[in-house]
Amino acid sequence: MVGKLSAESGAAPDCLQRNLRLDLEYEGTRYAGWQVQPGDAGQVTLEATLVAALSRLFNHPVQVTASGRTDAGVHARQQVVNVFTTSRITPTQVLRGGNSLLPDDMAITRVLEVSPDWNARRSAIRRTYRYCMLVGPARHPLQRATAYHYRRGKLDLPAMQAAAQVLVGTHDFSAFRCVHCDARNPVRHVFSCDLRQEGELLTLEISAWAFLRHMVRIIMGTLIRVGEGKLTAEEVRGILAGRDRGAAGPTAPACGLILWEVQYP
Repeated sequence: MVGKLSAESGAAPDCLQRNLRLDLEYEGTRYAGWQVQPGDAGQVTLEATLVAALSRLFNHPVQVTASGRTDAGVHARQQVVNVFTTSRITPTQVLRGGNSLLPDDMAITRVLEVSPDWNARRSAIRRTYRYCMLVGPARHPLQRATAYHYRRGKLDLPAMQAAAQVLVGTHDFSAFRCVHCDARNPVRHVFSCDLRQEGELLTLEISAWAFLRHMVRIIMGTLIRVGEGKLTAEEVRGILAGRDRGAAGPTAPACGLILWEVQYP
């Protein structure tokens, strides 16, 4: 899908530059995350792959700003970036030309021309992730890249759903972030946190303005503990209040996590 958004405020860094919004979809299995991290030099990242393709397409070096950084092995149904270019290439040409230069596990799904002051990260008002898990003894090869296979028996879904509601609202999520998280403020507002199951597929959908590093995966790991009968909803409430990462559950595998949607005003 291609199109154009009108804008009247702000000024571009250069009068010849245009600001383009790109929506992306990718399978993150073979990537070291969105952005290269310290100590990961030489790793293949999604950002570097996109920048290389766009720089070639526009015939000049570019930088991109993303709505958020996904970790190694994490996927996206809708990642959003913006990029400034002096090229007069049309949104349709960016969509088609960009995809011809990208690998098969990454694609541009929409291109819009936006206001010079529009920013994929700062302009976002809500981000939604889904964590997908297959519960059962049988393996499903077609879903192995995008769903975590849980083999250890049935889970108590109502108990997990009750515990998930404890996390809704504004809280200090220090217990649900990894030790390497560099966010200065651990307080986040969770709009919704819901679980549902259809057959073997159990899905967590969680929405917030922003997330801490590994926050969704640690929440999922903690809810699995609830489903196993090892924690209660009230104990999860205590873990949240205690702000101790060691009290929460393990970090669920990256393969089940998908950046599902990014919303803007």
